[in-house]
Amino acid sequence: MKKRERKGVGPIALLVVAISAGAGSAARAEPGPAASAFGAVSCRAGEPSHADLGVRASTKQGRRAGQSGSAVQRAAQVTRSDKADVTFEIRPANGGAIELSGRSGELQVKKTVQSSGDSVLELSTPTDKVTFTVTGQSTSVTRGGTRVELRRSAAASDDSDRVRRLLADSRAILRFRAVNAALIESDDRSPASLAFITSDAVAGLLTGDVGAPRRIAQFMARPGLSNVRRAGMAIDCYSLMETRMVDAWNDYMGCVASVLGYTYFQDLCAYRWVVQNESYWFNFISCSGFNF
Repeated sequence: MKKRERKGVGPIALLVVAISAGAGSAARAEPGPAASAFGAVSCRAGEPSHADLGVRASTKQGRRAGQSGSAVQRAAQVTRSDKADVTFEIRPANGGAIELSGRSGELQVKKTVQSSGDSVLELSTPTDKVTFTVTGQSTSVTRGGTRVELRRSAAASDDSDRVRRLLADSRAILRFRAVNAALIESDDRSPASLAFITSDAVAGLLTGDVGAPRRIAQFMARPGLSNVRRAGMAIDCYSLMETRMVDAWNDYMGCVASVLGYTYFQDLCAYRWVVQNESYWFNFISCSGFNF
């Protein structure tokens, strides 16, 4: 299989460049005009979103608190899934990012998402800790002092096998994937659940579940594909996110179809989808002003 991947690089070399560039720039192109793109009052061009206001306000409060010697924690949107036994908190983070945290039994999760779609996921139990960092240029995995980086521009290598071995007995990964399986089974499409489930595609890909990105991309796009609109707060923001997730699904499937038989390049298609999806999720949270 490896020989085949390396031999077929002739016409596919351009695809690697396109995938690497697409993950790093296409997703990044979205957040810039996000305010005007949503068409919501909270996201009009030239006006800061509620999320931005929240970050600025809490930063000012933090400075005042620092002067008085006390700490002020940013207000969080708290939700819970009883079926998956997980409690979520979403809040603004430093530098304009959005932070999602979750707890399910002994598992603690912290995820930070940037407007570009870059993300950092931290999974921890009392005996295990795993960190994923996914950007348009690379994916890095850290566990127990060992760090492995998978660069998009690198030729196919054995690093993916190293990552699978590194995560093979991770209790944190096992518990995280179990939580996501329950969220998907219950068809939970709350903003916090969607952020968890997107990261499950990465966890699956890194642990050898090569079908995970396809299943999850389809799960994300299903409401838009069926033309069923979700009733609820910030419907304009949410429906636009669904539309973009359908576009991401179609783009992902087209990418995979163009490299059938080349697992390494299909993985690149999956990572590009992840970065795009994270960016769309970030824009939804910003647009809705944490009101969902």
